[in-house]
Amino acid sequence: MKQALYIGVLLGTVMLAGCSAKEETNAQTKSDEAAKVLANEQTNEHRPVPTNAVVETKSPLPLTQEQKEAYHKQYEEMVNQANETKIGINLGVPSIEEFEPEDWAEPEEYEQRIQEHIDSFLASEREALGNLSSSKSEVVRGSNGEMKKTAYLYVSDKVFSVEVSGEFDTQFSGYRKGQVFSKVDQITSHIASSSSGEWKQTFSEAKLIDNGRTYSLLIEGVYTLNRIATKKAFTVEFSCDEFGMIH
Repeated sequence: MKQALYIGVLLGTVMLAGCSAKEETNAQTKSDEAAKVLANEQTNEHRPVPTNAVVETKSPLPLTQEQKEAYHKQYEEMVNQANETKIGINLGVPSIEEFEPEDWAEPEEYEQRIQEHIDSFLASEREALGNLSSSKSEVVRGSNGEMKKTAYLYVSDKVFSVEVSGEFDTQFSGYRKGQVFSKVDQITSHIASSSSGEWKQTFSEAKLIDNGRTYSLLIEGVYTLNRIATKKAFTVEFSCDEFGMIH
């Protein structure tokens, strides 16, 4: 069952949340959000992100019900677009009934808060992957001759690894004065044995770069952990040297 995290940060009149938000919040807010998380886990509903932002006092927008419905639809479209970037972020919009008067925001402000959340997520991703002792892996040959490489990915504050494999052919190039790639087949990926969760590949695309010496493979899939499914896209490169050795 695919689940999305609600955006829950109150900043101005918009309610958006970042898993990596650094600002303070009061103890009562944390207690209320923890209760909501527990209740939603028990009912298999969307799980809200804890509120972690300084709240500014602003007058509620004077919106009619029709305007609220129009704004809410725009909010959902913005969040859907953010999720479709497939960077590993999972956002959702609360229902109209869950919005408090002070939670409504102009679409431009709501979009800005979404972007701030994305920027915060990407910064956390860079930090998490940068803290790995080694985020690069060597190419190994499988039992059927396929070449395999491990990619390290970040989703919802968790690093996991996916093993990507493909069958590569090379040929001599007079221009490069050595071997270059001629084709790749059977591009597959699966969750590494050292990681928890499930990975299902949904798309792959191979692009030759470096004058035929490198294949850049775009992999897209869905990572599922604790019944929360998140779309993720990443690239991994396989290169060959003048002798046809793949690394």
